Amino acid sequence: MSILGNVGTVYSAAPNLMNVCIDRNFGNEITGRCYNRYSPYPVQFDGMNHLFIRMDQLMDTIDFPQSSTKNREFFKRQRCKTDGGTVKVKTAEEILKESGKKATFVVNVAYRQNATWQGKVLWAETGQSCYFRSALELMKLIDNALDEGEEAADNQQEQS
Repeated sequence: MSILGNVGTVYSAAPNLMNVCIDRNFGNEITGRCYNRYSPYPVQFDGMNHLFIRMDQLMDTIDFPQSSTKNREFFKRQRCKTDGGTVKVKTAEEILKESGKKATFVVNVAYRQNATWQGKVLWAETGQSCYFRSALELMKLIDNALDEGEEAADNQQEQS
């Protein structure tokens, strides 16, 4: 299933546009793939925390959107910026053609202020989009959508 028709509700030209494809949802844990323009291969994730860490790493690598705060660390590591991860290898159309078995979300983080994220998420299967003011709110939106999708699937099976 392609979600290109629904993309108009998010800024598809954003450099950090991410297509989150959720394949399994068991208990409160999810697994799936995340597509972005800078990797020829999907980023696999096991759990919501892993997904958000990988998304934050991508935004740090491409330095977009720039973070308004600096992360604290127990141990200072020397970091070197390389251009290796900042070359676009895919178009928006290529990353948006993928879909998850359970759900698909197109995430556009517009700002990283106050030590969190602000932006817009599109639930591809329904075409609904919503702004979020924090990473926690984004997590809750995804979790609620997954719960709603499960309920809809259960209701559909009962009617069959």
